[in-house]
Amino acid sequence: MSATAMWNRRTRKRGPRGVIGTNKQCANETVRCLFDDVRERALPRRDAGDEAFAALLAQKAPMRVDHAGWRRIDACERRLGLAAGRPRIKLVEMHALLAAAAAPAARAA
Repeated sequence: MSATAMWNRRTRKRGPRGVIGTNKQCANETVRCLFDDVRERALPRRDAGDEAFAALLAQKAPMRVDHAGWRRIDACERRLGLAAGRPRIKLVEMHALLAAAAAPAARAA
Protein backbone atom coordinates (compact mmCIF):
# COMPACT_ATOMS: atom_id res chain seq x y z
CA MET A 1 0.00 0.00 0.00
CA SER A 2 2.57 2.57 1.03
CA ALA A 3 4.78 1.09 -1.66
CA THR A 4 2.10 1.73 -4.26
CA ALA A 5 1.72 5.30 -3.06
CA MET A 6 5.49 5.82 -3.31
CA TRP A 7 5.68 4.36 -6.81
CA ASN A 8 2.77 6.57 -7.80
CA ARG A 9 4.56 9.68 -6.48
CA ARG A 10 7.66 8.73 -8.48
CA THR A 11 5.81 8.04 -11.72
CA ARG A 12 3.80 11.24 -11.40
CA LYS A 13 7.09 13.15 -11.48
CA ARG A 14 8.49 11.52 -14.59
CA GLY A 15 5.92 9.00 -15.80
CA PRO A 16 6.49 5.28 -16.20
CA ARG A 17 9.05 4.70 -18.92
CA GLY A 18 10.95 1.99 -20.67
CA VAL A 19 11.22 -1.59 -19.54
CA ILE A 20 11.45 -3.14 -16.11
CA GLY A 21 15.17 -2.46 -15.87
CA THR A 22 14.59 1.23 -16.48
CA ASN A 23 12.40 1.41 -13.40
CA LYS A 24 14.78 -0.31 -10.97
CA GLN A 25 15.56 2.95 -9.17
CA CYS A 26 11.84 3.43 -8.50
CA ALA A 27 11.53 -0.18 -7.38
CA ASN A 28 14.45 0.23 -4.97
CA GLU A 29 12.92 3.38 -3.50
CA THR A 30 9.56 1.64 -3.18
CA VAL A 31 11.07 -1.28 -1.30
CA ARG A 32 13.02 1.08 0.98
CA CYS A 33 9.76 2.87 1.84
CA LEU A 34 8.04 -0.43 2.51
CA PHE A 35 10.81 -1.50 4.88
CA ASP A 36 10.64 1.90 6.59
CA ASP A 37 6.91 1.41 7.15
CA VAL A 38 7.52 -2.05 8.61
CA ARG A 39 10.34 -0.78 10.83
CA GLU A 40 8.22 2.15 12.05
CA ARG A 41 5.20 -0.15 12.54
CA ALA A 42 3.22 2.16 10.25
CA LEU A 43 1.32 -0.71 8.65
CA PRO A 44 -1.86 -2.03 10.25
CA ARG A 45 -1.73 -5.42 11.95
CA ARG A 46 -3.15 -8.34 10.00
CA ASP A 47 -6.10 -8.62 12.38
CA ALA A 48 -6.86 -4.87 12.31
CA GLY A 49 -9.45 -5.26 9.55
CA ASP A 50 -10.23 -3.51 6.32
CA GLU A 51 -11.10 -0.20 7.99
CA ALA A 52 -7.59 0.24 9.40
CA PHE A 53 -6.07 -0.49 6.02
CA ALA A 54 -8.47 1.91 4.27
CA ALA A 55 -7.60 4.66 6.77
CA LEU A 56 -3.87 4.16 6.22
CA LEU A 57 -4.35 4.13 2.47
CA ALA A 58 -6.34 7.38 2.62
CA GLN A 59 -3.52 8.96 4.65
CA LYS A 60 -0.66 7.75 2.44
CA ALA A 61 -2.34 8.13 -0.96
CA PRO A 62 -5.17 10.67 -0.81
CA MET A 63 -5.40 10.95 -4.62
CA ARG A 64 -5.62 7.20 -5.15
CA VAL A 65 -7.89 5.70 -7.78
CA ASP A 66 -9.74 2.52 -6.89
CA HIS A 67 -10.83 -0.19 -9.32
CA ALA A 68 -14.17 1.50 -10.02
CA GLY A 69 -12.28 4.72 -10.84
CA TRP A 70 -9.93 2.83 -13.15
CA ARG A 71 -12.96 1.37 -14.94
CA ARG A 72 -14.36 4.91 -15.40
CA ILE A 73 -11.01 6.04 -16.86
CA ASP A 74 -11.04 3.04 -19.20
CA ALA A 75 -14.61 3.80 -20.31
CA CYS A 76 -13.77 7.46 -20.88
CA GLU A 77 -10.71 6.61 -23.00
CA ARG A 78 -12.76 4.17 -25.06
CA ARG A 79 -15.52 6.76 -25.64
CA LEU A 80 -12.95 9.35 -26.72
CA GLY A 81 -11.41 6.83 -29.11
CA LEU A 82 -14.78 5.78 -30.53
CA ALA A 83 -15.56 9.40 -31.39
CA ALA A 84 -12.22 9.60 -33.23
CA GLY A 85 -12.50 6.21 -34.98
CA ARG A 86 -9.82 4.65 -32.77
CA PRO A 87 -9.90 1.95 -30.08
CA ARG A 88 -9.14 4.55 -27.40
CA ILE A 89 -7.47 7.85 -26.74
CA LYS A 90 -5.30 7.68 -23.64
CA LEU A 91 -5.68 10.32 -20.98
CA VAL A 92 -2.20 11.43 -19.95
CA GLU A 93 -2.71 14.50 -17.79
CA MET A 94 -3.14 13.81 -14.07
CA HIS A 95 -6.08 16.21 -13.74
CA ALA A 96 -7.91 14.52 -16.65
CA LEU A 97 -7.30 11.06 -15.19
CA LEU A 98 -8.56 12.10 -11.76
CA ALA A 99 -11.59 13.85 -13.26
CA ALA A 100 -12.50 10.75 -15.29
CA ALA A 101 -11.99 8.51 -12.27
CA ALA A 102 -14.29 10.68 -10.15
CA ALA A 103 -16.97 11.26 -12.78
CA PRO A 104 -20.30 9.45 -12.59
CA ALA A 105 -20.03 6.23 -14.61
CA ALA A 106 -22.33 7.40 -17.39
CA ARG A 107 -20.50 10.70 -17.86
CA ALA A 108 -16.79 9.82 -17.32
CA ALA A 109 -15.47 12.02 -20.12
